Amino acid sequence: MPRGVYPRRPRTARPIATTKKSASTQPDPRLKQTIWEYMDSDPEVVRLDGKRKELKELQDQARRSSINATHKVAGYHRAIQVLQNQISAYECSSNEEEATIKEMTGEHLECIADSFVVVSKELYASLVDQSREVIKHHDTAEELEQTIDELFKKWCDARTRARKEWEDHQAKLEKQEAK
Repeated sequence: MPRGVYPRRPRTARPIATTKKSASTQPDPRLKQTIWEYMDSDPEVVRLDGKRKELKELQDQARRSSINATHKVAGYHRAIQVLQNQISAYECSSNEEEATIKEMTGEHLECIADSFVVVSKELYASLVDQSREVIKHHDTAEELEQTIDELFKKWCDARTRARKEWEDHQAKLEKQEAK
């Protein structure tokens, strides 16, 4: 024989099963657990709990996004205030200051003040858009809150059903042991 090749071993026959236990006669292995373990291992409870946790993560993410958008709104507001203060400072400037600004920038003071006004208007538009983002994220978080509440009620119902199931099985087991 070539190197590394071994002869096949003869297959042995499997033993014939003489008795098969039906699935209905075997007790559920979960019934040996405590009531809390039984309820927590119920497939419906596990599914609803997983879904609720996913939605809670999404809700937290929406709330964080809303907070970040609110910080941006505050930043835009501060920038607008700075520009408005600068515009009013330019309007109250003397002829000497105007001449100095003309020498430094090459533009008249009114042109600079007008450009600040244009930037201020653009910042207002950005502020409004960002405010809409805050509202959108807040609404998403509120919708998720309602969905989470509904899932929580279903989760509680599933746990109640599992508890009743466990108690019924325990009562049957006690009756069987008493016989």
